[in-house]
Amino acid sequence: MARNRSAGDKRSGYLFEHLDPENADLSHFPLLVNGQYILSPPLRNDFELPLLIERLIEVDANSATKEKGNLSDIAMHRACEQLLSALRFFLHRWRQTIRRHYIDLSKASLIREKWDNLLKEKKVPYEELGSHSRVPHSFINNFLRENFEPTKMLQDFPFIPVYLYFPLIIVDESRGVIRARLSDSYEVVDLEDLGLCMYLHVSENADRYETVLENAFALPILICNLPNLGLVLRLITEGIRHIIERLRQALTQDAYLIPREVLFNDKVI
Repeated sequence: MARNRSAGDKRSGYLFEHLDPENADLSHFPLLVNGQYILSPPLRNDFELPLLIERLIEVDANSATKEKGNLSDIAMHRACEQLLSALRFFLHRWRQTIRRHYIDLSKASLIREKWDNLLKEKKVPYEELGSHSRVPHSFINNFLRENFEPTKMLQDFPFIPVYLYFPLIIVDESRGVIRARLSDSYEVVDLEDLGLCMYLHVSENADRYETVLENAFALPILICNLPNLGLVLRLITEGIRHIIERLRQALTQDAYLIPREVLFNDKVI
């Protein structure tokens, strides 16, 4: 898909610096609404990710010089911030929807009845975590392994939807996602239009987007120009196939992961 272009090409686009994936936090790609316990994140290894970049700037490929004031990241930065704002809204909305669904499922389940009995008997321990407390994960896992009978109780969980978000920005076909080599005077010497990359966006308003970023340093965002949209969709589709296969194997080995997800997913419940 890559195409070499000369420095005389007047097409505008985005220049960037490469980033080593081993030194980047990609735990938030894709973003999970729910399914944290049955999908076993991080999921990045299920996807053949494109080149990872940082410090993206928009330029006119014919005059990308620092002296002319032609280097800017304002437009892309604004788009990334708008994407973060939209993700915050939709993640909250869908987690509320999933929360209601999980509550309805658990109310009618036999395993929830067993858990409620433990609560009534005050046999559930709690551990302090700062300003709040929670039941230790090890206790929950042991409880499920000892009490959940798949052949009898799986029928209580007939349908569990899982929602994932893939942050994506599409630019028009006149713009490239360009790997560039600059001279000492910031002149473009050589260009290669990749058409697709993954950009780590760092927001100065990270505290506003805690529900999206959580403890992550940056949000991974796919960026492509319009001709490469099909490639992005294939990348996502193939990654989802890998996730489904791993999920099938995990649930075959540990069916208790299903009630773990529904009853004790602290991101949703």
